[in-house]
Amino acid sequence: MEWCSSREENLIRLLKNGGEAVSAPELASLLHTTDRQVRALINHLRKDHKLPICSTPSSGFYWPHTRAQAEHTIAQLRSRVADIELMIEGIEEGLEREFWPQLVMEYEEVG
Repeated sequence: MEWCSSREENLIRLLKNGGEAVSAPELASLLHTTDRQVRALINHLRKDHKLPICSTPSSGFYWPHTRAQAEHTIAQLRSRVADIELMIEGIEEGLEREFWPQLVMEYEEVG
């Protein structure tokens, strides 16, 4: 597979050869970059190159050795998506409570 950059190639090599999870700060140090850039690289590799890079909140990123490891990461990501959806719904409901009466009053004042 052809990678976009040598940094991506090095990141994949570190994950595949490491055997254990590696934190974003550790990867950043090894790749001479920032945590944020490591996360961006991993997101890019997952989304655009369809690579099964797994992660745990407590340990970091790793290359899966079993399908179950990847499925665990998928379950964690789905849980985060569901939590984000609930936050969005809460904000939307809060907006309606906060601003809907104001819109009605502004309309009545104009009319």
